[in-house]
Amino acid sequence: MLAACQGVAAEGLSERQAQEALAALGQAGVAATRAPDGDRAFRIEVAGGDQTRAAQVLRAWGLPRPPKSGFRALYGSAGLVPTAAEEHARRLDALGGEIAAHLGGLDGVADASAIVAEPFVDPIAGGPPAKKSASVVLRLVPEAAPGWTVADVQRLVAAATDGLAPADVAVVVVKTPAPPAVPPFAQVGPIVVAASSRTALIAALAAALILILALGAWVIHAELRRVREKRKP
Repeated sequence: MLAACQGVAAEGLSERQAQEALAALGQAGVAATRAPDGDRAFRIEVAGGDQTRAAQVLRAWGLPRPPKSGFRALYGSAGLVPTAAEEHARRLDALGGEIAAHLGGLDGVADASAIVAEPFVDPIAGGPPAKKSASVVLRLVPEAAPGWTVADVQRLVAAATDGLAPADVAVVVVKTPAPPAVPPFAQVGPIVVAASSRTALIAALAAALILILALGAWVIHAELRRVREKRKP
């Protein structure tokens, strides 16, 4: 019966993703538990009535975070020997993934993406080194108050990219609105409802009680009348 009342907020998560989801839901006041989900994976379960709220919270926090492709993906991929241009593009893509993963560890960051741009120069044809640039998008968790600045991010990205100046790093910071607040609840006897519905519920219960009393009085009146009719000669 308890399992039937449970809902799945997220599934197929790694242990780290599951822990991040539990932390975010707990901070938002949504009770959640972690359960096994296949081989080395986990799912997050919440009460059936909390599924929508849980989805809103996880979306606001950018969870679960997808794994970033970095140099591990670059050197772990198999295939034909790439051309110099293809190798150049793959290296820049891997570098962007590494930078994004690094920036994702900053306080208040829900998600990060980075693109490093450097025009390809044919090593055979030669030519002057191409100027590098980078663009970064950081999405913050709701009500974040980060202790870093855009200039800090520019310096971090430049330090991770050989030949890149901080001034050539464009940074966009996006604030995520907080999910809708959980409405306060009120208890009327054994019934728990939203506080805004308390008056309407009391009125409905009062009307139902009056109707029951009226029906009871009618039944008693009808029974007494039947008895009197029966006693008549």
